[in-house]
Amino acid sequence: PDRSDCDDSPVHGADLSYNSLMTISHASSDDENEPVPHWPNPEPIGSRCRWDGPTAPCFGARIAGFDHCLSHLDPNDLEEVLSELEPGADFDISSGIISTLLLDRILDKLRERDDIPRFGLANFHQTRFDGNARFGRATFQGHAQFAQAIFNGVAEFDGTWFQGDAQFDYAVFEADALFNGTRFDGATAFKWAKFNRDAKFESVWFAGGAQFVGTRFADCALFEGLFQGDTTFEGTWFEHGARFSEVKFEGGVVNLRGVRLHPTVKMLRCQSAEIDISGLQWPEELDIQLSGGIDMDASKVRSTELTFCLSDGNLTVMGASFA
Repeated sequence: PDRSDCDDSPVHGADLSYNSLMTISHASSDDENEPVPHWPNPEPIGSRCRWDGPTAPCFGARIAGFDHCLSHLDPNDLEEVLSELEPGADFDISSGIISTLLLDRILDKLRERDDIPRFGLANFHQTRFDGNARFGRATFQGHAQFAQAIFNGVAEFDGTWFQGDAQFDYAVFEADALFNGTRFDGATAFKWAKFNRDAKFESVWFAGGAQFVGTRFADCALFEGLFQGDTTFEGTWFEHGARFSEVKFEGGVVNLRGVRLHPTVKMLRCQSAEIDISGLQWPEELDIQLSGGIDMDASKVRSTELTFCLSDGNLTVMGASFA
């Protein structure tokens, strides 16, 4: 459906019929030069949970001193492990399964007196969140690893502060993904991530660069905020409504090569030292306002009004097509 009015849409739950990891590994593209995804290396087998369920073994990371991952500890062992957690603790539940109740218990143990949960290093690599994952206002003081995580419910990171690098490569968001007011201090990556419902990055701050290589937004994508450092949306596909409202790209290089925009995208504004929109496919009546060095090589432009502010840089339009 046309979701041009998606900025006022409600929060959506998950469609659990979608086998996301299998689909995301085969990106559809008419461009043979589109980047190809590479899966991260799996965890060593010796560190995995020894629980053997009726249908499949568990590949979650074993808790030190126990034979099982956090999700498969018996109640007494779980209480013992949780009682040792304190704000700022390092945390590893990679390849495990986390329910909403278990996540809430973990966050409660990590809360400071100001009611803000604080993680040290956090490893949620390949973790499956079976319910809503509400990390709102949490602080990640070290590296936050969410590569290949599956969020079956709403993923809420509103007001979250990532003080180190944040990695969401190949992550799958089955329900709404909320990053409103989120601050990313380090390098941030959503390479080959799949957003099946609304993705909201409003009042967001990427201070250390952002990578959205091969990312797919199946529903509405909303961006508003500040992108500092190198930013790439190379090969990103906006399948339905998208809105870039009051987005500022500051410093570094903005890479929009091969981006596919839905016709509901009406405004794109960039302020940067260098902007590469070669191969960008945009709809009719898109108002482009760009400043800096601009490369439009092989771009496809149809009935579009372009505004270029070139106080400092060059404009290259070699191979671009205007109709």
